[in-house]
Amino acid sequence: MPHYGTKSLETLKFISWIWSLCEGKRLE
Repeated sequence: MPHYGTKSLETLKFISWIWSLCEGKRLE
């Protein structure tokens, strides 16, 4: 199931993006 793998990767990118935003706010 390559589609599931791709979707999983996109979700992982999204989570890491949200996480980086949270980390940035914490530093301010």
